[in-house]
Amino acid sequence: MPEEPTPLFVELADRLATALEDWAACFREATDGRQRASRQGVVRALDLERQALERAGRRAPRKIDGPLLSYWAKGADQLRPGVKRNRFPAVEDCEAIGRALAGKAPESARRLPGIGREIVSLAGRLETEAGTDWREEVIRWRENRTAPGTGPVAAQGAAGRQLQRPADAPDTVSPSAAEQPAPAAAPQRAHAHILRPARWRAALIAVVLTAAAATGIRFAAWDHDDAGRLAPALSTPAPLALTCSADWRPIPQAFLSLKPCLERKGNKLFISAKVKAVPEGDLLPQQNAVVWLWLMREDRAAEAKGSFLSTRHESTLRRCPIPMHRDGRITVCGPFPVSLPAREGTYTTSTEARLRDAVHPPGWTDPAFAGTQGAKLVWQGTG
Repeated sequence: MPEEPTPLFVELADRLATALEDWAACFREATDGRQRASRQGVVRALDLERQALERAGRRAPRKIDGPLLSYWAKGADQLRPGVKRNRFPAVEDCEAIGRALAGKAPESARRLPGIGREIVSLAGRLETEAGTDWREEVIRWRENRTAPGTGPVAAQGAAGRQLQRPADAPDTVSPSAAEQPAPAAAPQRAHAHILRPARWRAALIAVVLTAAAATGIRFAAWDHDDAGRLAPALSTPAPLALTCSADWRPIPQAFLSLKPCLERKGNKLFISAKVKAVPEGDLLPQQNAVVWLWLMREDRAAEAKGSFLSTRHESTLRRCPIPMHRDGRITVCGPFPVSLPAREGTYTTSTEARLRDAVHPPGWTDPAFAGTQGAKLVWQGTG
């Protein structure tokens, strides 16, 4: 590979690091804490499955032991110099681990295979781009971009570049005057870099949906304005009076808790989220986190099959940088106007959060990914 990496190599390398981090966070969420599955229990379940397959004369997957699970739980640290090299989790590994986790951590069990497919795909593309020594090239490139004595370089986005809004993106989101939130502090630009706590807090994210009814209107196609842009968040002295989830939903990977919100005004829905930082003991990242919002439509037939791809549309996706305040201050991401599709249905605001910015939230292309939801609105249509 040339001394100067290609833009594609940089993008693929950073996406691989993100996927490895997501795999590790998903696995730690499933196994850290007294109410979760133990790693020893996962290894036992994997061994029992292997033995059963071998007795039946069927091909058994490669052995996964405790040290290998601990290695995969390192996340992006698998790409650090001096770390013993081992294989990355394959799709069949993730499927087997998912079966072992299904009883105590069904959400993690659903997500892991999708993350595994992404890891395998990115590794294959990196080999095509950089040759058989691509892994050493990735390690060397990541090491070279790290400032001595400071850890990962600050002010880096998900592809190793300084995080910037698109040139045509507004500095503020401006609904009409009647829809404008209370005066707010000036938003901060996000400068995202990797910061991993020693252990993620075990959290069972309850998805409790409160219902609100609305009637009578059909709307045009999905609104494509500002899709995927990084918009400023607004810090307010008090929560906005919106239809929000009744409880705070923890997102431990981002050191945040949030309340997804949904509001009807005229022929639009407005999606937003109230967000507050939640320190892990004394630990709280100094950089902004990122919250993603999108309009989610119920599709019970698809959801019964474990697929949520049909419930979301990229044109409704929005995201905000969230400052980390230790004083419990609430930050509001949004509100963003979103037009409804032509057909009636049940809608909600779905959310995700992480410490590193990207156009899409982790798991966006995974059929099992649903995010964390808030209040519902039922639209009956006029016929």
